[in-house]
Amino acid sequence: DTRLHFDRLVLRKGQPPQAVAASSVPGATAVAAQNGEGEAPAEPAGGVPAEDGFQWRRDGLSLVLDDFESGVGRWNGLALDRELVRAGSAAGAWVDTTKVREVFAAVPSDWTAYDRLRLAVHSVAATGALINLLLHSDDPATPEKDYYSHTFAVDWTGWKELDLPLAAFAAARKPLGWNSIRKLQLSSTWAIRPVAGTSLRFDELRLCRDALKLTSLACAAKAGAEDRPRLEWKLRVASRLDSPTTVKLGASATGLPGGTAVVEPSQLALPPGEAGEVTVKIGVDDALTLPLPGTERPRVTCTATVETAGEQHRLEAALSDGGLFLAALRPGSHPRLFFTRNELPGLREKLKHPRVAEFWTAIMRWSGDLRQFRANVRGARTSEGRRRATGWGMRVNALAYLLTGEQERREAALAGLEALLACDTWLEEESVQLGRPMDIRSATLARLVAEVYDWLYDELSEETRAKVRSKLRQFCFEPAAEAWKRRDGYMTVYQYNWACLAYAGLGVAALAVAGEMPEAVEAGALALDGAGRILEAICQDGGW
Repeated sequence: DTRLHFDRLVLRKGQPPQAVAASSVPGATAVAAQNGEGEAPAEPAGGVPAEDGFQWRRDGLSLVLDDFESGVGRWNGLALDRELVRAGSAAGAWVDTTKVREVFAAVPSDWTAYDRLRLAVHSVAATGALINLLLHSDDPATPEKDYYSHTFAVDWTGWKELDLPLAAFAAARKPLGWNSIRKLQLSSTWAIRPVAGTSLRFDELRLCRDALKLTSLACAAKAGAEDRPRLEWKLRVASRLDSPTTVKLGASATGLPGGTAVVEPSQLALPPGEAGEVTVKIGVDDALTLPLPGTERPRVTCTATVETAGEQHRLEAALSDGGLFLAALRPGSHPRLFFTRNELPGLREKLKHPRVAEFWTAIMRWSGDLRQFRANVRGARTSEGRRRATGWGMRVNALAYLLTGEQERREAALAGLEALLACDTWLEEESVQLGRPMDIRSATLARLVAEVYDWLYDELSEETRAKVRSKLRQFCFEPAAEAWKRRDGYMTVYQYNWACLAYAGLGVAALAVAGEMPEAVEAGALALDGAGRILEAICQDGGW
């Protein structure tokens, strides 16, 4: 059961390398990391030197981390294979993932100039084993390890290229950042079990930079011909090349009955490192609704293509059904969450039913105590518990006012809203201390504030409406975007109840202010995508 772990074993100049025992596996041999008498290899043109004497080679828009032509001396756990190779004459062999359960190597620390990690992987058998790829970025000030991770399943045979966007890696705890990557590790036992028969080869590991960057800016509804709605989706196209380039642009619409998509301009001439804006004009049916399960989901795609050094680079951005639906909503149509203005008389009529009246009486007894609610409102700024109680009580009182017309309920709901708008944070204390941008408390309060904004829209002054939108931006939309960018667990572990609450708060808030805030489109699209992933995940394995 003895297991030893070594990291950053450095061969210094003037100290000859020690021999490395060869693997007994046919076709695989281990070699010493050497160059003459322990001299560090000379840096090739465009190379990036490393502290341990190795170097990484630039190749156009990519940085080659390893092609194994110089051996496996920088790797712990890999053997050299000269038979199963993808390119050149060598590959790194992870012969048996049940015996050697992790392999790792030092890598350049600053990855901020790159967008994706590409590696060619050969699998002897499609065992279905899960492999965790970890990028260590540990903060010495934190008690546990901090890193980025991506998991892939070995479900193929032969060679396969993995193209892994860095933005898709999940962040564990608080990594220092993409400018501080210390080690690349592959593990067959990181919270998973190794599978017998899994044998892998690696080749052509490289960091890649996209020639272009395509960023969605905003999408909003515009009046079209014959009152037919038209959406205008603005994007930013940035060149990351060192020479002038011409970018060709295109747009397409699928799953959108009667939908059209045209990009203007269709071509951009960009100087080195410069950017320009384009607009995709989208024609949609006036009856745009979210699709039913099993039907083709509406999607509008913008593509940008550039050719450099004889190679074509293509990038695309997509606006999915959630973004389209939210962008098409007209401003000022409230209430819109759970019921509309025309449905209120029917809801009031239901209160006359004896069984419904019994439930309503119980709800008001449990949640509608105005004396206790006012005490919660007074303590909302300083007490996390009272802040949370204020949110739920505010919601109950707002609904009670709409159904009964009691002015006392209206005043209570508005007082609760003002108290929450005056708070410096909606996070729980632990999240503030840990630096979480979002948590279940802030997401839930965002949902409750959004519901009251929608239900009492006509009762709010324009100043208060603006305050609500500002707080939703500050405490919900921007933190959610940051949490997604960091790949925090509550945004990426879809079986986790925190994900349900986070995406619920984000989605309801986006629906409440759609047509009134440009951020609502992107936030709503993210929330709808997350909700779909949650349903897929819990239907397979349940959740916790």
